[in-house]
Amino acid sequence: MLQRSTALASSRTEHLGVAEAPEADGRLYAERSLVADEGNGVDARHGVGLEECKAACDGNSACHSFSYSSFSKACYLKDREVTMESASKKERAWDWHFKTYFPVELDGAAPPPLVPLPMLANDSDSVLGHAYVERSLVASKGREIYGTFPVTLATCEELCDRAAACHSFTYSRTQQACYLKVAEVSMEDAPREPAYLDFKTYIKLPMCSSHTCTQDTILLPNAERIPGSDDRTCCQAACSSHACAKDMLLLPSAGGIPGSDDSTCCEAACSSHGCAQDMILLPNAERIPGSDDNACCEAACSSHTCAEDMLLLPGAGEIPGNDDSTCCEAA
Repeated sequence: MLQRSTALASSRTEHLGVAEAPEADGRLYAERSLVADEGNGVDARHGVGLEECKAACDGNSACHSFSYSSFSKACYLKDREVTMESASKKERAWDWHFKTYFPVELDGAAPPPLVPLPMLANDSDSVLGHAYVERSLVASKGREIYGTFPVTLATCEELCDRAAACHSFTYSRTQQACYLKVAEVSMEDAPREPAYLDFKTYIKLPMCSSHTCTQDTILLPNAERIPGSDDRTCCQAACSSHACAKDMLLLPSAGGIPGSDDSTCCEAACSSHGCAQDMILLPNAERIPGSDDNACCEAACSSHTCAEDMLLLPGAGEIPGNDDSTCCEAA
């Protein structure tokens, strides 16, 4: 993650942890896990923000990297030149919340635009709420994308909802501390031993609205509010899977209609209609939806008046037609 330092006097606003783009340029910094060999300390600041720590390093010629904790707001300037490949320090109970920051060069290229991290949705955006399940703190928590305190558990869930990269988070009720993670964890993952304070891991559950139902099934109503990722949890039968009774047909777009009975899924076929006198059912009436003469019937020869010296054919009431050549024979 690349970040540009700003002057201490730069104006800044905070909204759920997202800072506005800086007005003054400083060195560009990369964030990584805490390095094993941090070098010698050249200065220390307490109760400061990340931008102030960057500015302090910019103003100290001996500073080539620094460690910073958003949790304790502690800043330690170092003389060690580090890279992304430098060995990481084994996580310990007292410094797990520190990250190492070091200046980077972009080979003359323009720096990347500043973007909100971890890409939180705006207040005006529609945000899909997720369900979360609590478990013991996992041993491998994954990369952290954001941390803040003091906040409620509900706020931490909202932050994870609004960050597309967030798949889990850790939370302490005692400290009201919230750390969003990219790791996709499960109830079967190994727990951290020993546990740290009262931190728990919360797993973001997928919602049914993101599931694609199999053929002849359709998502349940309010799928966006139901946690799940399989047909059994998220889907119901669609009318396309229903076999209508005799003389009935599936409704158009049956694949998009939930249901499994004739009253929901079917309509009358013309084969069930009784045509008026001197009319006869259309061919393939069992495949034609309808229940009236206009939709289902055509004229029978019995309604035709033959020309002089001609007679209606026998069984004219069962023969479709309305002309001499179809309905009549010579007298």
